[in-house]
Amino acid sequence: MRRHSFRLTAVLLSVLILSLALVSCDSSVSDKGKLHILAMGDNFGSGIVSTLKTCENDAVATAEILIKRATEAGVTVGESHLLLGEEDTSETKGATAANFGTALNKIKDAASVNDITVIYLSTHGNNDIKKKVNYSDSNSKNTYFVLEDGSKGITFDDLLDFSNEIPGTILIIADLCFSGAFIEQNNVTYNVNNYSGTNPVNILFSDAKVKESSKIYVLAASSYFQESQAGSTVNDLSVFTDYMLKALGMSEFDGSVHYASSIPSKKSNKILLSDIYGYVYKETKKAGKAQVVQMSAGTNDLVLFSY
Repeated sequence: MRRHSFRLTAVLLSVLILSLALVSCDSSVSDKGKLHILAMGDNFGSGIVSTLKTCENDAVATAEILIKRATEAGVTVGESHLLLGEEDTSETKGATAANFGTALNKIKDAASVNDITVIYLSTHGNNDIKKKVNYSDSNSKNTYFVLEDGSKGITFDDLLDFSNEIPGTILIIADLCFSGAFIEQNNVTYNVNNYSGTNPVNILFSDAKVKESSKIYVLAASSYFQESQAGSTVNDLSVFTDYMLKALGMSEFDGSVHYASSIPSKKSNKILLSDIYGYVYKETKKAGKAQVVQMSAGTNDLVLFSY
């Protein structure tokens, strides 16, 4: 009897150990990190730079859809900041360098290692390099996005450096002219013919800011030397953002957001960054748009939402 009792005890102990191991490996909804959002859009009505029509729509719609997708996936939205033009109300602050920095610092203080932070930018991008040069000599410090106060705003290089200080995973979505500078040489979708004096080795194995093992992912509307096409009416979205949001489940935009009736149909029940990139790249090429969508290279894909 003692021998059978010992065997039964051993079996029960094994089951208990296995159960504990399975629990420790479980990545259930309760283990999901938070989603932090900083969406900035600026149409510039002050005359400092040329007026745009759709950037503020872009930021509002992007923030709204990200929050909806997160809610459906059981992900808590943490810090959420919407910066629009010259607006400065209790809900929205203007798209100034000071407000942008404050929002980033709040996210940095609130974020943890399991969180994802999405930084979305829709405004003027500028580039101090006006001709195609040896790309290995060109880097993101030469490119910047303009903010409402009329300054150069923040260089891509500085934003990448600060993003590295934010705990967790960072996704920068840039609907800007010359936005490919966020990615530099590490993007395998580059066409070498775009750059004189550059070869595939320089593109794939450089010391650029965004590395293959980086926690920072980038989805950019255009290559380093391309402009990003804005929308044509005040009730419109930019070309890149329109396709991106459709990949996330938006069915229509006419001044307000309309959603698809359910989560986008996917075999894996996940929304991956590569899926969004692939859709936007395909649709912009099919529509004959003069911009090549870029995504940072890397050994890992980014799961934005899992259902």
